Amino acid sequence: MIMKTLVYLFILGYIGLLGADDSNETVSSRLEDGYGNSEMLSDSMPYLPKTKKGESVQFLGDLRLRSQTINRSSEEDFEHIFRFRARFGLNAKLTDDLKLELMLASGSGDPVSTNQSLGGAWVGKNVIIDIADIYYNYDYHSFIRGGKMKLPIYRTHKNQLIFDGDLRPEGAFVKHKLLENSDVTLGAFVLANLDETEDAESIYFYTAQFIQHIEDFRFTLGYHYYDSLKGRKPTILYNTGTIKGVSKGNTLDADEKYAYDYHIAELALQYDFENFSIGFDTAYNTAISEENFGYNLSLFYGKLKHNGDFKLGYFYRDIQKDAVVGALNDSDFMGGGTDGYGHQLMGGYQLAKNTQLALTYIDTIVNQKEEDENFRRLHLDIKFVFKSE
Repeated sequence: MIMKTLVYLFILGYIGLLGADDSNETVSSRLEDGYGNSEMLSDSMPYLPKTKKGESVQFLGDLRLRSQTINRSSEEDFEHIFRFRARFGLNAKLTDDLKLELMLASGSGDPVSTNQSLGGAWVGKNVIIDIADIYYNYDYHSFIRGGKMKLPIYRTHKNQLIFDGDLRPEGAFVKHKLLENSDVTLGAFVLANLDETEDAESIYFYTAQFIQHIEDFRFTLGYHYYDSLKGRKPTILYNTGTIKGVSKGNTLDADEKYAYDYHIAELALQYDFENFSIGFDTAYNTAISEENFGYNLSLFYGKLKHNGDFKLGYFYRDIQKDAVVGALNDSDFMGGGTDGYGHQLMGGYQLAKNTQLALTYIDTIVNQKEEDENFRRLHLDIKFVFKSE
């Protein structure tokens, strides 16, 4: 309760300080890159919703077509399916400093994926509300968001060690620029309401980060606090409650409930060269004393800006059982969750102004069962993006 009260007081305090600066239209700074587009091979669109000068509404969206192959050492056959993800939305400027963001997407009950598989006798596919939030720019690169929003947590190279990039938290978030190249962020989010949790307490999530950019070096300290997950059923993290393997590597007790809490300390470093960037991220669950650590090494070369550009990326990740909440971190690596390690190779190519081709190969060892399992995944994606001019 103390942490909950402090976070809300901080957010309310910032609301009381709102003072618009008309000279600062919402343009991105160097620190915005880790907040925006969830595609690791795409150069981030600014996290701040943008409209052109003189316009009140901008429409935008994307379509991603995917060929996916999965091979597990415990199964004889390859799983090969075709999938798509479609999103359509708008940014609306209500005043010079107040903006509204709405987005619809394909999807169903999974908080870490809006992909839909082709097939199913050609029945219609589900559409969900993916984003519905208000953004208030109260000072230079400082803002408050409220509602259901893009993942606002900064991630080095948009890695998904702690959080999947498709997560859409629901609550309030403040980003405040301390100096020219340093940010402090605070967020308070509702994870599950009282009436959804079998008459137990509601579940909240709190996050705090400090990000410092010094020339080509970036340093991040963070703390991500899940309130009252211990003793709760993992199915509370899925709208459907029927996802197979819901523990996602985390330790459960004899009643199939979370055995531990998750209070995750984060340290991340990034160094950028002219066309090359290296990053290192760690996650440490301070709520327990064993099986509580994970890290991610990232290497990237190139940028996707113009036709013919290419970008290459590599992750090596090792994540213990209870370092993070397995249901909410990377849904592709190891098939989702914790308790394993391995490699991820990525390549992207800019085919045209709004069209990108991407190839991703994942090769991991998963320890979630009695015997280790080799999990391999191959994605071939083509992505089409549009936004009104």
